Amino acid sequence: MYPLREMLPDGWLGIRGELEEEITLGQFLARVQRSIEPATIRYCGDLDRKVKKVGVLGGSGGGFVDNAIRSDIDIFLTGDLKHHQVHRLAHSSIIGVDIGHFDSEKFIMEAFKKTIERDFAERVTVDTFDESTEYLKVYV
Repeated sequence: MYPLREMLPDGWLGIRGELEEEITLGQFLARVQRSIEPATIRYCGDLDRKVKKVGVLGGSGGGFVDNAIRSDIDIFLTGDLKHHQVHRLAHSSIIGVDIGHFDSEKFIMEAFKKTIERDFAERVTVDTFDESTEYLKVYV
């Protein structure tokens, strides 16, 4: 979706990237929907706001909201944002985007599997679970 540039500050495991050009939040969410196909997308922010710098942290990244706020990003994309974490983001300049825990991690599992198999080939067998574990549904 965008080239990765560098780690975010404070030892955060997230990554930061920049879109090739500024787009609206609405356009960004449409790209996320097309490329990741998450079960849901929750967000806080104005769909017409222009964005370029994106911070990503797979899994339950809500505990790193303060790191995101201190970072030079427009959007913090993760899974499992809680109410008060979204409240903090909404009162900062950062847009929060929550695509769910499973959908924020599903692409990294194959890379983890290959790395583990490479490094421990003779001592371990790795199986991955590819079915969604997003048990929460959204009724609209």
